[in-house]
Amino acid sequence: MKGLFFGCLLLLFCYSNWSQSYKSTHSEGFSQAKAFYLKHKKQFSEIATNHHLSPKFVFCIVSPELANFSEMRNFMELNAIKLVYLQLGSDYGAFSVGQFQMKPSFVERLETEVKKHSKLKRSYAAYLYEHNNRNARSKRLESLESVQGQFHYLDMFCAVLAKREIDFANEEEKLKFYATAYNTGFYKSEEVIRSEFGKLRFPAVSKKKYNYAQIALEFFEAIK
Repeated sequence: MKGLFFGCLLLLFCYSNWSQSYKSTHSEGFSQAKAFYLKHKKQFSEIATNHHLSPKFVFCIVSPELANFSEMRNFMELNAIKLVYLQLGSDYGAFSVGQFQMKPSFVERLETEVKKHSKLKRSYAAYLYEHNNRNARSKRLESLESVQGQFHYLDMFCAVLAKREIDFANEEEKLKFYATAYNTGFYKSEEVIRSEFGKLRFPAVSKKKYNYAQIALEFFEAIK
C-alpha cells in the first residue's frame, strides 16, 4: 500500500513537470529567444536552404539554449576557463560558449566528422584545422565567440546529421531527434539519442529540469 502511494506521488511529480510549459515558467527567456530568431532569421534561413529544412526548424534546435542564455554568466565562465583550454587542449573543452552554448569539444567532434566526407570537407574548409594545437584552439574559440561563427557550426551540425539518412515519421519527430542530438551528443547512436527523448536534464545547472526536445517543440508550435 505504501509502495502504491509513493508510486502515485512519483507519477504526479512527473506529470506536473510535463504539463507545465517552459513558456509559463520562463516567459522572459522565451521572449528573448524569439527576438533572436526575428533578428537573425536570414542566417537561419540560409542554413535551412542548405539542408532542406525550414528556418524555424533550424532555430528550434538551439531555442532552449537561447532561452536560457545569460551574457553575464557566459562572460564569467568563458574567461575563467578558456586559457586552460588554449594551453592544455581537448580534455578541458567541455565548457559552453555563446548564445548557442556550444562547447569547444562539440566543435572538435564536428570537425572530425566533417573530415570523413570529402564534399563536407570542401564546404567547411575555412572552419577545419589539420592540427589541434594552441593556434587552432585559439581560432576555434574566436569563431565560437562570434554569432556568425556559431551559425557556421550550426550549419555543420545539420550537415552531419543529414548524412545519417534517418527516416522520420514527421517534422516533429525529426526536430526531437535533431534537438536531442544537439543537446546530448550528435555522435551517439540513434538508439541512445532516441532513449533521451523523454528525460528531464535541461538546464544542467538548474534544480528544476525540463526535456530539451520538448522545449524545442514548444517553440516550434509558437513560431509562425
